[in-house]
Amino acid sequence: NIYIRNINGYEAIRDFWVLMTQTHSSLFWVVTCSESAWEFFVRMFSADQFFSQVLRTDRLTASQIEQGIMTRHKATGYELEFEPGNRIKKLRSYKKLLGKEKEMQQYLKSAYFEQLSEIADGNFSIAMIFWLQSIRDFDDSRFFIAMREVLDIDLLDISSRNVLFALASLIQHDTLKAEELSLSLHIELSESKLILGQLSSKGLVVNTHNGYTVNHLVYRQIKSLLADRNILH
Repeated sequence: NIYIRNINGYEAIRDFWVLMTQTHSSLFWVVTCSESAWEFFVRMFSADQFFSQVLRTDRLTASQIEQGIMTRHKATGYELEFEPGNRIKKLRSYKKLLGKEKEMQQYLKSAYFEQLSEIADGNFSIAMIFWLQSIRDFDDSRFFIAMREVLDIDLLDISSRNVLFALASLIQHDTLKAEELSLSLHIELSESKLILGQLSSKGLVVNTHNGYTVNHLVYRQIKSLLADRNILH
C-alpha cells in the first residue's frame, strides 16, 4: 500500500489523516518526514495525535555519529588516513604534532568528526553524505579523508522574499518540481522556474529525478538563516 505524494494544499493532508485513522486497525503506518515538515504538521494539525510513537533520528551527538560511521567503515577492511585542511594547518596544536604520525592521525580524526557533527547538526543521513564526499582518494589498503569546504551562504545574495520562501518550501517538502513550487507559493510558473534556476546556479539546490531539493552541503546553514528571518521555526 502506498500513498501518492501530491502538492495540493491542506485538503491533501486532511485526506491523509482520514485515510490513516480509518485503516489503522488493519494497516501499520510508518511515515517519515523532515524535522521542519513535522513541526509544521504538529502546529497546523496536531499531527502527533495520529501516531502511537514518534521517533526522532536527527538528534545524534558527535560521538554517536562517529560510532555509527566507524562501525560501518570497519566492514570495508580499509584503513583511514585523515588529511588536514588549510585551517587545521595553521593551528599551533597541529604544528606541535608534526612528525608524530599516530598522535597526528588521532588529532585529525577528532577534528574531522567534530566538524562533521557540527555540519550535520545531529542528522546521520547528512553526516553519511559528507563522509562519502570526504573520500578524496584510496589505494589498496587506505581511504584518504579530507573534509570538504562548506559553502558560506552569507556571501550569496538571497534576500528576495520569494526566494527565501521557496527555500522554506523546499525544506518542508523535501523535493519540489517547478510546477509544485508554483502551486506551493501561489506564483507564476515562469517565476518558479526562474527562482529554481537562480538557486541551482548558486549551488543552493540540486535537480534530481524527483525534483529540486536543498543541497545537503548547505542544508543546515539555510535552515538556520530561515529561522533567523522567522520564516521557519
